[in-house]
Amino acid sequence: MLIDKATLLTLSAPEMTALVGGLRVLSANHKQTRLGVFTKRPGSLTYACKDAERKFVDDFVAAWDKVMNLDRFDLH
Repeated sequence: MLIDKATLLTLSAPEMTALVGGLRVLSANHKQTRLGVFTKRPGSLTYACKDAERKFVDDFVAAWDKVMNLDRFDLH
């Protein structure tokens, strides 16, 4: 089902993974559950391993931007 939703949002599987992982860390999940949050600093985008933190943040922001701009009719 998650891959189906990713397809509807024009996201690849890696983009959807970064988006879901980032949203979990930012507590944008059902009742702010801690399930699936594998960081000691919830609320901060440090969900990736130490040497890939910057890439994770960049990937999350790119996926978020892509989804937020899907219904913008003023953009081409």
